Amino acid sequence: MFDKIKALVRKINGSDRKIKLSVVLANFNHGAMIGGAIEAILQQSYKNWELIIVDDGSTDGSQEIIDTYALRDPRIKTIFFPENRGPNEAFRSGINKASGELLYGAAADDFLTDDQFFACAVEAIELNPTVSGAFSCTRVISGNDGRELWTMGTAPHVGLNTQLESLSAFFENRIFIPGSSAIWKLELVQQLGGFDQALGPQSDYFINHALPAIGGVVFMDRVSTSLRLFENSYSSDVSDDDFFNRHALVESKLRMLPILAEIPSEKIYHWRDSIINGRLGYSRQRPFYLAIRTAADNILPYEQRSLPRAFLSLLEYAVKEGSLLSEELERRILAAHSIFDKIAGKIQLTN
Repeated sequence: MFDKIKALVRKINGSDRKIKLSVVLANFNHGAMIGGAIEAILQQSYKNWELIIVDDGSTDGSQEIIDTYALRDPRIKTIFFPENRGPNEAFRSGINKASGELLYGAAADDFLTDDQFFACAVEAIELNPTVSGAFSCTRVISGNDGRELWTMGTAPHVGLNTQLESLSAFFENRIFIPGSSAIWKLELVQQLGGFDQALGPQSDYFINHALPAIGGVVFMDRVSTSLRLFENSYSSDVSDDDFFNRHALVESKLRMLPILAEIPSEKIYHWRDSIINGRLGYSRQRPFYLAIRTAADNILPYEQRSLPRAFLSLLEYAVKEGSLLSEELERRILAAHSIFDKIAGKIQLTN
């Protein structure tokens, strides 16, 4: 009788499930937040997990907090870097130590908000055994004051999205998979090469969108995590050249997937264009500069007599500065396309 009760308890809390989940949690000087991130993992209803915490050379007392949790729960393992090596190296080290079939990568300044997230993801993968993984939505909040900014995470379908659907949707900007709410088969992550240092902050972006093209992905339409956004984040504090080089490398690596041959070149070109626009905002800038020039050109000679001198001076200044900014914008756009052409190859459009 007692054995039956223990078996029932194991079934309820998930400890008898065969699939083991490895959680790799990277931390650098987030001592004020890491306790909350660990507690949220401990509260997950699914219990067959290991937590590998990689401290990336913190100097703020994080290690003491991490050690306290590791002593409390044998599922928690630790790696301490003597100096800061960057998040990619932290995740690579954690993955090398992982022993589960599934992988969840997290950062200490983000946190789980759904105690069913692990259970739902594992169930989704069990019901769709050929997929690469499963993901849900992430709520983005301000790292300064905790304000909710937006929610990210989308796919063409709730539930299963096939390989071709996922890849096609990627180039159409109809799928976005936040790394903070994605769980993948560890073996496939390793086959892709893990977190590629050459991709920098786009390494998880590549993994999160290449894996669905390999085996498909399950989208769970629920908010499971919160991501703190800081002004000078690892992914945003890069130059134009770095940004476009790494996105061009993402495209280049995607081109190695055989299924990419089924994606029309026009889609890939428009994706490039959307990446460039997302960085430079040319769809907003171009109309503005055009409006300034048009406003100046449409003023007839006799109308200038009725306009205040201050207005004409302002317009003259705006046209001059706008022209300079417009020229600089076009130079940056051309340079971005050149980077893509050089690294990922020129795209021959049919039209």
